[in-house]
Amino acid sequence: MSDPGPRPGQHRIIRRREAVIGAAAPPPVEAPRGVHRLPATPRRKRRALMPWATLGAIALTVMALAGGGLYWVLNSGLFEVNTIEVAGTAYASPADIAAAAALGGENLITTDLNEALGRVLALPLVQGAEIERAWPHGVRITVYEREAWGTWQQGGVGYTIDRTGVVMGVTIPAPADGPVIRSSEAGSRIPGDRVDAGAVEAAAQIYSDLPARMGVRVVEVAFLAGLGVQVQTADGEVALLGDGADMEYKLSAWAAMAKEADRQGINYRAVDLRFGDRPVLVQ
Repeated sequence: MSDPGPRPGQHRIIRRREAVIGAAAPPPVEAPRGVHRLPATPRRKRRALMPWATLGAIALTVMALAGGGLYWVLNSGLFEVNTIEVAGTAYASPADIAAAAALGGENLITTDLNEALGRVLALPLVQGAEIERAWPHGVRITVYEREAWGTWQQGGVGYTIDRTGVVMGVTIPAPADGPVIRSSEAGSRIPGDRVDAGAVEAAAQIYSDLPARMGVRVVEVAFLAGLGVQVQTADGEVALLGDGADMEYKLSAWAAMAKEADRQGINYRAVDLRFGDRPVLVQ
């Protein structure tokens, strides 16, 4: 039966299953105003995970290599101390400082510098010190020596001391105008000994204050067993001050007594200030 064709007023609909070659692509669908469409994110392919056993084996291998490398560094001599630089010495021997530090041949990474510092500070002439690493094979030691202050005479020998009373020795010169303290103690002294701290403190104050208070020159400060501190001036006057306590009061009392004795025309050889508020003039 033949196709009668479309009836009047009708249109034939043709269905196509394949795209027409050369046909224009449909226009993109625009999002409504105010709406932003995000581009589609491509799906990532999942990576195959390593088995835990494999990861563990890799970790152990890395640790073994690291441990072996560390062992080699610590035992290969790569950072062995073979140079010790010493600075700041005037009286102490740099060789003695280096020997006390005892860092030669030590591993620069693992050696304990605090222990070495303690050994250096134990030396009699050392007041302070610093130790630092000088990579890759050295250390640098900076020394701050004790400063000579006065002379401690004992047993006919003059020992140079610092301001704190530490004996520095007999070969180190004391200042020409430094205090001189004569001790009646027996025996001898060695570098590093500490003499009587009270006597040193009293001598420091006497040499500093007495000339200004009384206009006299101090010849000697003595530390006498059983009597304490004794002072002798250039005009022959002697004062017994006992221990080093209340030195400010004792010097003030001495100056007042000397002024009063001069006003009354009293001649005296010594003044005893060992008993606090009961000073005694000895004629």
